[in-house]
Amino acid sequence: MKKLLLILFTVVSVSVQAQHGWIKPNNSKGTISNGLSVDTALFIPTGCGAPTKVMDLPKSALYGDSCNNILYKYNPKDSSWTEIGNASDSNAYRSSVQLTDTSYKANKTKGGTVYLFEGGVGSGGGINSVQAGTGITVDNTDPSNPIVNAVNSAVTVSNGLTKVGSDIQLGGALTGNTIISQPQSGFGLTLTGSPYNSLTITNTNANGAAINASSSFIPATFTRTEATTFQRAVARLNFNPSSGAGAAGIGAGLEFGSLLTDGTPSTVGSIYAIFTDATPTNYTTQLKFYTAAGGPSGGSFTAKLLINGVGSIQLPKYGAGTFTGTPAKQLSVDASGNVIETTQPIITTGTAAPTSTPAKAGDIYIDTSAKKLYFAAGNSSSSDWIIAN
Repeated sequence: MKKLLLILFTVVSVSVQAQHGWIKPNNSKGTISNGLSVDTALFIPTGCGAPTKVMDLPKSALYGDSCNNILYKYNPKDSSWTEIGNASDSNAYRSSVQLTDTSYKANKTKGGTVYLFEGGVGSGGGINSVQAGTGITVDNTDPSNPIVNAVNSAVTVSNGLTKVGSDIQLGGALTGNTIISQPQSGFGLTLTGSPYNSLTITNTNANGAAINASSSFIPATFTRTEATTFQRAVARLNFNPSSGAGAAGIGAGLEFGSLLTDGTPSTVGSIYAIFTDATPTNYTTQLKFYTAAGGPSGGSFTAKLLINGVGSIQLPKYGAGTFTGTPAKQLSVDASGNVIETTQPIITTGTAAPTSTPAKAGDIYIDTSAKKLYFAAGNSSSSDWIIAN
C-alpha cells in the first residue's frame, strides 16, 4: 500500500511540473495549484456556443465562446452566465489599458466611437485629460465623477461670427466675401423686427458701392406698408458733407447708367435735389434733371429741366434760338397750373410779304423790311393774309 501511494504521488508531481506556463483548475471548487511559476497566458474553458450548463461554483469563472468570439463570466450568487463583450456587437464595450511607471492610457470603444483617456500616476486619481481634440479638458474635482468639457478653447471665429465661451453666434463684422445661396423662390435673407435701422452698410471706398444688386429681372424692390391716406417715402437718399455742414448747391442725386456699344459703363441721366438756400430757417431747394448729348467730348451732360422750390420751371437750353421750327401750337397754363396747348395767334416774321399759308385764322405775320403787319383771315392759301397798315 505504501509503495502504491509513493507511485501515485510521483505521477501527480510530474503532472504538475508538466503544466508550467499556464494555470489550470484542478478541482470542482475552482482552486488552482499553488507555488507554480507561470507565464502571463491564462487558459480558460472554451467551447462553441454560449454556456448552457448551470454550475454549482462558489467563485466566479470565465468561459470563452470561440465560435462567436464572446466572453462570458459566471456569477456564483445567482449561478448565471453573463456576456462580457462581443467583438461584432456595436453596442459592446471593448477596451485596452496601457500602464507605465508615470502614466496610464485607457482606450474604450463603443458603437464605433473610440474614447481615449490618459493621465499621470499620482496626480490625484481620476482622469486628468481626455484626448478627443485640442483644448478639451476634464473637470476632475470629483475623481469618482469627472466632467468632460467638450468645448475646444482653441477654436477661433471670424467673418461675422462671435464666440463667447461655448456659444458661437452671428452678429460680428463681415470681414470677407460672404455669399448667401438661396433657392429659386423665396428670399435668401429676411430681416424682421422693429429696430430703428434694420440694415446698415458702410463703405469707405471712394469708388465703391455699399450695395451692388444684380438680377435678370428687378434687382431691388422697396415696399412700405402703412395705414394712411397720405403720400409716404419708400426710399431716402442722403448726402452728408464730411464737413458736417450743408451749403447752397449741395444735395443728393440718383444716377442712371448703362453700357455703350463698346461695353464701357456710362451715365445715361440723373436727377439731383439740391439746396439753393441751406439756412435752417429759410432753406429752399431745386430739382434738376440731367441728360447727355454728344458724349464725353460734347461736354453737355447738363441740367435740361429745373423745378424751383417756389414752383417755377426753367428750361435752361431755351431762350437762345437753339431750337427752331414751324410753330403749330402754343403752350399755356390753365387756372390749376396744367400745361395745355392753345390756339392763340402764332406770330412769325420775315423780310418780305408772306407767301405761306397761315396755320389758322388769327395768326400774325410781320414784314420787318416794309414794316407791314398781316393778319390771317383763314388757312386756305397765302391770299388769306390781310395787310393791316
